[in-house]
Amino acid sequence: MLYGINLIVPNVMQFNSFLYCAKMFRMWFSDQYNVIISSAPRFGYLNIRIDDLVLTIRRRARANIYWLDTPLDFDFTPAIYPDELYVTSRFNAELCEKVGLKARLVIPRLINPKFFIWSNTEDRDKRKDFDICIIGYYDKGIDRKNFRLAKRLIDELNLSYIAITNCPFLDNRYEFGKVSERKKYELIASSKWLLHIAFSGGFEMPVLEAMAIGVPVIYSDAPAHNEFAVGLPVTTYNHTLIDTRFGKMHKWEIDYESLEDTVKYAINIEPTKYVSLCTEARYKALDITRNALKKWERILKDFTESR
Repeated sequence: MLYGINLIVPNVMQFNSFLYCAKMFRMWFSDQYNVIISSAPRFGYLNIRIDDLVLTIRRRARANIYWLDTPLDFDFTPAIYPDELYVTSRFNAELCEKVGLKARLVIPRLINPKFFIWSNTEDRDKRKDFDICIIGYYDKGIDRKNFRLAKRLIDELNLSYIAITNCPFLDNRYEFGKVSERKKYELIASSKWLLHIAFSGGFEMPVLEAMAIGVPVIYSDAPAHNEFAVGLPVTTYNHTLIDTRFGKMHKWEIDYESLEDTVKYAINIEPTKYVSLCTEARYKALDITRNALKKWERILKDFTESR
């Protein structure tokens, strides 16, 4: 007998991106299944681990299904080779192949379903209060999201902005992890562009969230958000591996001249071109989400029927 779905998340008692991913998954499937979130496998449940790919494979973490992503690189022989391994990007699938792991499916993260509802029923042509919106957690030891570079750009071009972050040197900000979903929606919707120039990532949910709202993205041409982002890419170069406390991390350098030119163009873009990008972004987000849901519906149906 299957009691429900258990989403296994590390450090479940504190806010982190994987816990947020689990909460969004539960929003989509709680009407059909009993979905719980915990920090360990549960007997009688379909246990789905939502975590970092490299750290999970390193520590022999247990689950029925592994839904993982990472900006890290494998610098070790995997401790486990899961049969039901799903990743969020082609970038991560290729990392797996290099060490003999087989990702069965690429399934992007799921975002808040209300973002689609709100953006479909509310005025998407309302006045934009900010040039750009910035979203993400700031880790001063790594600065993977390139907040320092974003601050330099904001100051030099005198951009109006709103940020959802813990980054101390971005003044006009709401605290990351403490903003309601409705408020986050409103802040993104009130911005002309999302600026997302992370030097790498396993997926990057803010990009898909902004697209769902109809806000295009100025984004670094780096994995894995460059696999699906709609907007204006910024040139990157010099792919390296850097040392972090988590292990080796992939990094693509941002071409600052390209960043500056791209943002100048974005701020002064022709209205018809901008509207076209907004429409393309929203439909792309909807298509990505529909395909991800179809995959999960099939997976969950197969597992529940086999129990």
